[in-house]
Amino acid sequence: MKRIFWFALGALCGVFGYQRTKRTVTDFTDRLTPTNIAGSAMEQALKIFSRLGKALRAATDVLLSDDTP
Repeated sequence: MKRIFWFALGALCGVFGYQRTKRTVTDFTDRLTPTNIAGSAMEQALKIFSRLGKALRAATDVLLSDDTP
């Protein structure tokens, strides 16, 4: 009886583990579409250029507001 219990428990864990792994892999591959990768790259590029623009504006403000006598 103990062997049947442990066999059934192992089989049940195997089935649920397989389903969870399959779902995880499917979700991961859905996120790796060319459209999603391009969108992510575009977002990162926009963040970088935005930070660069802010830094350039700050540097320009400092240079233009030089109040040396």
